[in-house]
Amino acid sequence: MAGTLPPQGRAEADQLMELHERILVAAALEMGVRSAQPPVSIVVTLLEGATRWNGWTGDDEQLPGLANRAVHLAGLLLEEAVADDALLPVAIARRPPVPSA
Repeated sequence: MAGTLPPQGRAEADQLMELHERILVAAALEMGVRSAQPPVSIVVTLLEGATRWNGWTGDDEQLPGLANRAVHLAGLLLEEAVADDALLPVAIARRPPVPSA
């Protein structure tokens, strides 16, 4: 998204996005996530792509509910990360394959 801005605006947006991600990493560490960067990167990707999955029609009255849904989904991801490091690449590689039906 920041790529569509003029260079100065792009640089400022990049700095703000980096700051936001560092804040999320700090919060995840505080929540007990041992390796916070991979889950936070997943949460940021989820939130950046929200317009693709949230079903917003343009009605501002929908925004509080959509924001709550995004917070809920992000929380679920971080809870899973706290529970068993499931969002780390190493943990995914160690998981047994899912049996086919």
